[in-house]
Amino acid sequence: MHADRFDNQMAFDLLARPEHQRLLYGALKAAQVTKYHPQFEDCVTVAHLTWLSAYQNYAPELPANLPDFRKFAFRRIKW
Repeated sequence: MHADRFDNQMAFDLLARPEHQRLLYGALKAAQVTKYHPQFEDCVTVAHLTWLSAYQNYAPELPANLPDFRKFAFRRIKW
């Protein structure tokens, strides 16, 4: 865990980018959670928190390893 990654605002700023929003909703879709799922909004909230956890726990440096981080975050959200 990187101490500099405890700045949650940076993680959510990164998530606010359109390509990362697509990643988040794509991971939910891959997990069979669609907008018609009864707990869809709860799953979206959990996905946001999972993104934050992935951001804090990803070992390699960011943003140099951003493509690999995207894969890591996708897997974390899907599981």
